[in-house]
Amino acid sequence: MLLLSLMLVVALCGVAQSFPFPDVPDTMTDPAQRMDCLLTNYWSRYDFNDTTEVNRKVGEQGLVDFVYVLGMADAELLHQASHRFVEAAFTTEWSARHYDHLLEHYLLNPNSPLRNDIVYAAFLKEIVASCKPCEGAMLERSKFRLSQVDRNQVGTTAADFAFKTRDGRKGRLSDMGGDYLLLVFHDPDCENCERILPQLMREPLLCDSRVQALMVYPDDNMDEWRRKVYDVPSNWTDAYNPDGDIRAKSLYFISATPSLYLLDKSKNVLLKDTTPDNLLRVLSNLLKNE
Repeated sequence: MLLLSLMLVVALCGVAQSFPFPDVPDTMTDPAQRMDCLLTNYWSRYDFNDTTEVNRKVGEQGLVDFVYVLGMADAELLHQASHRFVEAAFTTEWSARHYDHLLEHYLLNPNSPLRNDIVYAAFLKEIVASCKPCEGAMLERSKFRLSQVDRNQVGTTAADFAFKTRDGRKGRLSDMGGDYLLLVFHDPDCENCERILPQLMREPLLCDSRVQALMVYPDDNMDEWRRKVYDVPSNWTDAYNPDGDIRAKSLYFISATPSLYLLDKSKNVLLKDTTPDNLLRVLSNLLKNE
């Protein structure tokens, strides 16, 4: 991990583009220190007061690289770097709205390859705590977004809820067995679900006896749910949320479907809203090491 970080730092600082990356001293050879130096000083040479289109595009590309590397930072460095960015960038109403939009676009958009709830939550916490131009609707929107993306983060216990299967059996998430639990939120009208879910159901890893899968429809169009029947493996449970509290109480933030979570036997979140490829990669490593 440290070697990878060092390679990224070197690569970023050597890219032939206009963003003014900070200087990382050659004498600083420790990868963790170089990462710290890069991220905490990342914006020190960028002029946020220059609002020309060219400089805005340079800043946007700089932000893309910034949030990508932040995804590999520890919690303390993430806090420090996001604090410095908000302090420098969110100084006027225009800049606050501009960078708030970019952060949402890259870190919240379900189609963004940079999507990262942990990194986005770090920025939102700084915006809520210290953004002076963020008032009224913008501040309330940031608070609401934070309340959503901060739920069920990796390392926390997944929110419990009731489910009911097609044959009427009742259960709760907390009662599910298995060493690992794949939690799938889906929609019968979702084209991605139609494409992805049958593929996952044929994956040998997800038919392993150590793995259970709970596929949940969280909405209230029950006619559509009943019509859409999947040929699920024996270790999969096809259910809906009869209490409606997944949506009503915002127990989970589901921005797009299918939304995939991986939990351990204690129902702690190992992966949140992950991709199928990442799910299979991580689960394969976990099962090999048991």
